[in-house]
Amino acid sequence: MPRTYIDSLSPVVAAKLRRLVTGIHAMTRTFCCRIHIDRLSFMTKKDVLETFGKMADSWDEPVEIQTGQENGEYVNVLIESKDPFTTWERMKWPLVESKLPGGEFSRAMIVTLTGDNGWDDYLLLHHYDREQDLDALPKTPDING
Repeated sequence: MPRTYIDSLSPVVAAKLRRLVTGIHAMTRTFCCRIHIDRLSFMTKKDVLETFGKMADSWDEPVEIQTGQENGEYVNVLIESKDPFTTWERMKWPLVESKLPGGEFSRAMIVTLTGDNGWDDYLLLHHYDREQDLDALPKTPDING
């Protein structure tokens, strides 16, 4: 008796379906780093834009920087990645863990990552409010477990 629906298909069709499913899980994910300007102690919006502009120039991933006003002024930095674990490991230190400017960003930033269903099942990776429950980012391609 087949264990799954895929196992009940012909070997050729099952192999194609498995490749398709693997490709879906390897799709591009988007990080959103939202920096709340009013939570910064010494940096200005201009400093944030310059810092992220320099970082974006040195990263392989596509980066989009947006500004806006919603319950205060903010800067959104959107980073696309096909390998979210590696991207997060690389961006964590300068943005969250380092003393400067990471310490400044850490106290003013929220970092989220899209899930299998886009923003409907995002992961919360960092929040300036240390009481927020954070999600772990697994090393596997299927980030939603």
